Amino acid sequence: KTLVNEGEVDTYRDLLIQLAGYCDQVKIPRVNCRVNSQGAIDKGDYTSRKYVINLSQMTMPWVIKYFGKLENLPSNVRVIRSNLRKETRRIKRGKSGAPSLSLNLEMNEITFKQT
Repeated sequence: KTLVNEGEVDTYRDLLIQLAGYCDQVKIPRVNCRVNSQGAIDKGDYTSRKYVINLSQMTMPWVIKYFGKLENLPSNVRVIRSNLRKETRRIKRGKSGAPSLSLNLEMNEITFKQT
């Protein structure tokens, strides 16, 4: 996204806010939602930036709603890896708590350089 005479705008901060905001929109508590990013890597004609989202102690409706929000991502962002696991917490010896889900997503944002 650029404006005339403004130069290139870094989308890094905006995308982090957007991904974390999806947690708020589907009512996932912030303690259960971690969004991180690695620095941009120069690949010659383009730069690549990796985003990692960890959602813990989830229920299936939250997972479905969060995945639905990913439809709103810009076209230069792709989910490259996803992992959904069942978690069972131990409350007391021999007794298990209610099961929950853990979702880990890795995304890649590609930004092509202007020539």
